[in-house]
Amino acid sequence: MKLLTCGQGVVRTSKKHCQTTRHCRESCWRVARPTCGSDGKLYANACRMKATNCGKHVFEVPMAFCVSQERTSGGEPCPTECSDQKEKLVCGSDENIYRNECEMKMLNCGANNRKIVKRVDMEKCKGKMSKCLKVKCPAEVDPVCGTDANVYTNPCLLKVATCLKGVQLAHFGNCTLLPRLETDCPDDSVSASHCRTTALCHEECPDTPAFVCGSDNRFYKNE
Repeated sequence: MKLLTCGQGVVRTSKKHCQTTRHCRESCWRVARPTCGSDGKLYANACRMKATNCGKHVFEVPMAFCVSQERTSGGEPCPTECSDQKEKLVCGSDENIYRNECEMKMLNCGANNRKIVKRVDMEKCKGKMSKCLKVKCPAEVDPVCGTDANVYTNPCLLKVATCLKGVQLAHFGNCTLLPRLETDCPDDSVSASHCRTTALCHEECPDTPAFVCGSDNRFYKNE
């Protein structure tokens, strides 16, 4: 698995998430919101991203990762991480409920096809919050990664997040750490995207079958 997925961030996960066959030929609707892939590329929609990268560990991440230089209405760059921000629930003008204002900006930054999402009175979201929080989730540990780049303890908690703010499943298992590209480059450097697509992996794999499931939902002969 490590040899076949080198540079893609695939990790071992529960076998119940894997499929023995994959359907790469998928019809994609033209009308959908743009999607940012974990490879740093923008796609017309999530379906197109999956079809283009079928068999690869490319998943949806917050739009801010693809448009990090784009400016928000306040003149600030798009945030790519909000883990250091305290939780202070915010109601957006899209009627979604966010953990804080930073998260609201991160998940909507660069979405030029939609209206700018602004903070509104929490009263407008109370009905939705009451409905979403009625879901009772078990304490089981079966981590999944959301398209907001957050890890949820189990699929049920992700379902609650989907209800609150439209977060979808990015991939199974803990979230893959995305590379942080340096902005200062030496004169003799080459494109970072060139390095990502030509990563070489040198590893001898044993022939012993010990099938494992990768977080890209594929079975591999061994780890």
